[in-house]
Amino acid sequence: MTEPEAAAAWAERQRYPAGRPRPSARRRFKLDVLPTTLALILLISLGFYRHRQNPEPIGGNAVAADTIDYQGQQFKMSRPYAEYDDYKDDPNNLNTNELPRIEQAMEAVKIPASFKDRKAFIDFMIGDLEFPGYGSGFLGASSKTDDGSTIETAMVEIPQRDEERVAVVRKEAGAELKLVDDFIYSGSDTNDITRVRLDRGQLEYFDRWESLVRKKALEQ
Repeated sequence: MTEPEAAAAWAERQRYPAGRPRPSARRRFKLDVLPTTLALILLISLGFYRHRQNPEPIGGNAVAADTIDYQGQQFKMSRPYAEYDDYKDDPNNLNTNELPRIEQAMEAVKIPASFKDRKAFIDFMIGDLEFPGYGSGFLGASSKTDDGSTIETAMVEIPQRDEERVAVVRKEAGAELKLVDDFIYSGSDTNDITRVRLDRGQLEYFDRWESLVRKKALEQ
């Protein structure tokens, strides 16, 4: 039975056989209202069930059956989830056979060579590169440069890989943000990058113990 048919069935008024006494006006009101009330309850319940089975997309990504969308591709989850939050809060939410393909998909995303402002940079890293249900971090604009420019670093988690994709943009006075570094950093779960500086044309990356973990010369 379809939803409209079910609603019509519930809403149909009580019929009384010929010769049977009709109820009082008060009792008849209750009998007339009851089917309509039940119809509303049924429709609300069906709508709630449909919402749980097909929740609204979040951040351009949606949980549907046992797959989740990312960059136009579908990836299998470890099990079906009724709600996006249930998926997001489960540390083992992805089918482990899909992890290499997810990693490849994230590494294949092309980061633009420049951004008009900081908001555009953050929006891209969160909205386009970040895998749904996983994290990202920003070190914020840094004044640790020797030429007056500023740099900003974003790190996006690669699911269950102990890796992050790191992007660094540089802003000079009155200019847009230019991408100056883009790489995969391994060991992020135990030895995260906490500081980046530009010194004499070299980008230097430091961990929480102030140990140098990466160095790259900027192109002139």
